[in-house]
This record gives sequence, structure tokens and C-alpha cells, in this order.
Amino acid sequence: MNGNLEHKGIVLNVSGERVDVSILSESACATCKVKGACGMSEAEEKVVSILTPDAPAYRAGERVVVSVTRNMGLRAVFLAYVVPFLLLLASLLILLETGLSEAVAGLVSLGVLAFYYVVLWLVRRRIEHEINFNIRKS
Repeated sequence: MNGNLEHKGIVLNVSGERVDVSILSESACATCKVKGACGMSEAEEKVVSILTPDAPAYRAGERVVVSVTRNMGLRAVFLAYVVPFLLLLASLLILLETGLSEAVAGLVSLGVLAFYYVVLWLVRRRIEHEINFNIRKS
């Protein structure tokens, strides 16, 4: 393996320098041979937009491989899951130490979390240019 995280996908749309790719994200249950017996299978379609100067070379319906370096993948996980968890935990503990009731501390902590995601959404363009996906024909 070359140190990249790779997923197979299908090109949905090409517009300018942007290629939209549909990736089927499957849990371990989705590939299980007896998944129908327990009803626990999960598969979710995700759409990834990739900026590339080679976008005109791709056509809708074409099979491709989308990849990102492991470091970029870990950074995305850190921003999406680790930081919010730490913010929620820290704000909850601090607010409980100040003597607020659990309900108020919980609601304020959720507000802190919502504020974080709004800020993350506001800087999404910058993050989009820092976390680079690569695309190649499969």
C-alpha cells in the first residue's frame, strides 16, 4: 500500500475543475454473507467533490479511484470528531464545576459544539484546499 486511503467511486458530474464522485461507504456488516439474517447491514452513499485541473478528462458514469493521504485523512477525523468531543467534554466539565445545573451545562455545551461546527463551516473553503483528494481512472 502506498500510504493513501482509497475508495472506488463513480463520477456523477463534471463542472469546470470540479469532479463530483459517488462513493459507497460500507460497514463491515454490509459485506457479510448473512447480513439478511440479522438486518444490521449498513451502506451509505457519499458524494465527494474533487478539485483537479484534469476534470475535463472525466465523464459522468466513469469508474474512478479517489484517494487521500493518511495524514490528511487523520486531520479530517481530528477536525470532525476529536476536537468537537474535547470541546463538549471540557465545556461540560467546566460549566458543572461553576455550579450550573446539569441541564443548563448540557445545553450550553451543545451550544459550544454548534458554534464550533458553524466556525468549521465558515472556514470550509480553506480546509477544502488543505485536504486534497486525488482522483484517477480505475
